[in-house]
Amino acid sequence: MNADHKHNRRHHSQVQLNVDIVKHVAQYQPCGFQELYALFGQTEEDKNATERFRARLGHLTYSKQLEATGSAAAKRWRMPQPSSAAAEKQVPASMPALAIVPPAQHNVMRAPPYVPEVTATARTGAMDFKRYGSRGFSC
Repeated sequence: MNADHKHNRRHHSQVQLNVDIVKHVAQYQPCGFQELYALFGQTEEDKNATERFRARLGHLTYSKQLEATGSAAAKRWRMPQPSSAAAEKQVPASMPALAIVPPAQHNVMRAPPYVPEVTATARTGAMDFKRYGSRGFSC
C-alpha cells in the first residue's frame, strides 16, 4: 500500500454517503431498506449493489450510528435510543433509591450435614434382605 493511498483512507463514519444516510434517518426515522436504497444505494448498476448497501447499513448499525429494529423485509433503521445507563441518570432526584436485595445463597460448607428423616417402610417384608449375608465377591 503506498503512502498516498493510506493517507486518503477515511474511517467509514466519515464517508460522505454514510453521513448522508445518517442525516436522512435522523430526519425521517424510522426508514426501511427500500426507501434508503432508492435514495442512496442505486449509485451503481450491478448484481451485488444491494448486498453492498445492506453491508453498509450493517456497518452503520454495528458502529452504533444507526439502530435496526425488526428483521428481514420488515427491518427499519432509526437513530440509536439512549442506553439504559443514560436513562437511569435522567431519573429525578426526588425518587428514592431502591435497595437491591442480593439473591439467596446456600453455603454447603457451613450448612449442617443433611440427614434424611426416618420413615416407615413401604410394605411389610421390604427390608428382609438385610437378614441375609452377602453372596457376592469380597473386594
